[in-house]
Amino acid sequence: MKDSGWNIEYIHTGPVIRRENGFTEYSIDERRSLIYKMFNFVIKCPINFCTVAIKRKEATNKVQLSGKLGKAINQMLTDHMDYTFISQMS
Repeated sequence: MKDSGWNIEYIHTGPVIRRENGFTEYSIDERRSLIYKMFNFVIKCPINFCTVAIKRKEATNKVQLSGKLGKAINQMLTDHMDYTFISQMS
């Protein structure tokens, strides 16, 4: 990102899309360009990714919602942990 002229340490698409935090001064075209750069980076990296979905209606408050999300993420990680991943970590 720094090689492309962006002074950013880490990034998440949410604030870029909603024009929050450090992205308030950027135009729609600049933010669109940044999102395309992130997308192309992820597509070219040798990584796998998963989407976790939970049913918001099954939680009565934010604490329950957060708990359900945490459990879903942990289950996804457990389901997709293979020998290659474990051997790379040690």
